[in-house]
Amino acid sequence: MPRSSQESARRRAIAHTAYSPDRVSVVLYACLPTESDAEPVMDALADYARARDWNVLDILHDIDRCEDLDNRRHWPTARELLVTGRASGLVAPSEIHLTTGCRESFRRWLSSVGAFFACPAEHTPGERRGAELGRAYSAILPRTEASVARARRLVTTSLRAWSLEAGNADVCLVMSELVTNAVRHARLEVVHVKVSRLGPCRVRVAVVDRSRSMPRLVRAGVGDESGRGLAAVAGCSAAWGAEAVPWGKRVWADVDVYGGGL
Repeated sequence: MPRSSQESARRRAIAHTAYSPDRVSVVLYACLPTESDAEPVMDALADYARARDWNVLDILHDIDRCEDLDNRRHWPTARELLVTGRASGLVAPSEIHLTTGCRESFRRWLSSVGAFFACPAEHTPGERRGAELGRAYSAILPRTEASVARARRLVTTSLRAWSLEAGNADVCLVMSELVTNAVRHARLEVVHVKVSRLGPCRVRVAVVDRSRSMPRLVRAGVGDESGRGLAAVAGCSAAWGAEAVPWGKRVWADVDVYGGGL
């Protein structure tokens, strides 16, 4: 079998191994100097993704380092997986593989399609603790009920990367309530969700929407079907609050996670 056919078969095998709709799905991508560099680099990316229990939808690499990503041979495929939401994350050796221009612009593009970026180089032994503190995962999501589940998956991705899985239930609950509140009461079509690591055992979730109406903690009656969300947030959080931003408001909550971490 020709090498190109073997490589295609290997990619298909990896892409369809142990796929689960409940797990985070990612696409692996690199732009390399020579073809001989491809196999060890892409295998390392695949190992990185498997260690975090991510679905690998596709494994793609280019050789040409042209500045226009869309003119590369395989990047448009990776881009389509991210834009359509089939993949929620992009794994690459570094941002240099993705842009020779403004990295902030590339990050904003990823955020605009609701995707996160992961880089194995940021998690090398001896540097991992410092690299993970202060790091954040974020996404811009449609203001629909379906985005509640997507926001929970972002939480799971973040906590797994930080070895804080012990807090998954509480942090997911807090994120679910904040996103649900934004879906029901905010304006316009999208919300911005973010998961940040503030300290070794503290995680902040935040939701930004276009409404200036601030949430209020109220006491729900026995028969009330609503009004319990912020009470749940307050019960699971070390602190929570809301603040005005020029385009609307940010609602945040800090959750302490015990039994995990680096």
